[in-house]
Amino acid sequence: MDSEGISVLFNFLAAIIGAAASGILGIVGALIGAFVGGLATYLVGQSAVKAQRERDSKAEADEVRATLQAIAEELRSIVELHTSQTGGARIIEETPPDEPVGFFYPIFDRYFTVYEASASSIGRIPDARLRRRIVGTYVSFKGFVDTVRLNNEFCRQLELAELDLIGNEGHPVFERKVALHRQQMALYTPSLKESQRRCMTNYQQLMLTLEAYGV
Repeated sequence: MDSEGISVLFNFLAAIIGAAASGILGIVGALIGAFVGGLATYLVGQSAVKAQRERDSKAEADEVRATLQAIAEELRSIVELHTSQTGGARIIEETPPDEPVGFFYPIFDRYFTVYEASASSIGRIPDARLRRRIVGTYVSFKGFVDTVRLNNEFCRQLELAELDLIGNEGHPVFERKVALHRQQMALYTPSLKESQRRCMTNYQQLMLTLEAYGV
């Protein structure tokens, strides 16, 4: 029994005890008064609880919507940067699959600050499919960042090998070293292309889902 129900019962019992000496009419009147008073208290309490629940539900819905909007803006900004003239999307797409992607891509430490700060809010999104899409999209983006970092390292190693070759022109050891680094990068190009394709596909699917939510 909740607190309002207990209050009704105590009022009821108190009325019986208090009116026992006043005769049947007094008892009946006291009982009716206690019941009406207790019922009013119960109904007011229930109304207050319902109103609070509605406020809490609206606040949570507003927080989830704000999180979705922030996620959408973060991803749009990342994709716009990646597909801009100074980004690497076009270079990766246009590089033949058997050639090295000879582009050193500046990578910073924190691209996904909204996502990393919104873990608890994402967990409260009621749509399980949307939750999975958000997590899957960010996982694919992080995977792409890792592939770019590795390709950057390959670029750095190739650059060092080419610098060594400048001072040792025609030396087979140094020429072989440059050729091996180029081959390593060329073999990695399909992985880089696939990683980019995966994250862009996940991004587009997520954006379509968010649009259905009016984000």
